[in-house]
Amino acid sequence: MKKRSLILKLIIGAVAFVMLQSCSSSKQSQNDKIFNITVDGEGYHPSEIKTSQDEVILVFTRITEDTCAREVINEEQNINRELPLNEPVKIKFDMKNSQEVTFGCHMNKMFQAVIVKR
Repeated sequence: MKKRSLILKLIIGAVAFVMLQSCSSSKQSQNDKIFNITVDGEGYHPSEIKTSQDEVILVFTRITEDTCAREVINEEQNINRELPLNEPVKIKFDMKNSQEVTFGCHMNKMFQAVIVKR
């Protein structure tokens, strides 16, 4: 009986931890400043970010080798960062003087994405 009780407490603790992590990440998106971007064979997801902030932080995670989007490039802000496989990379974008900022891979084709200031 004690073993069941301990297992039940561990399960409840794990569920509570996951729920707290979920609340934490939803707060990040609610504060309109930090956004998670997944990079796969189709490009950057989401490919459009809407924000009201003067500065945003995008956390990129490339999840496949099957893509040319192995970096993030924005010439106006002098950004050229490699995206190692399965490693989050934080990149800060300045929106103070722009209503729209684009970024993409070295080919700058189908993998282009945009940050739009509302």
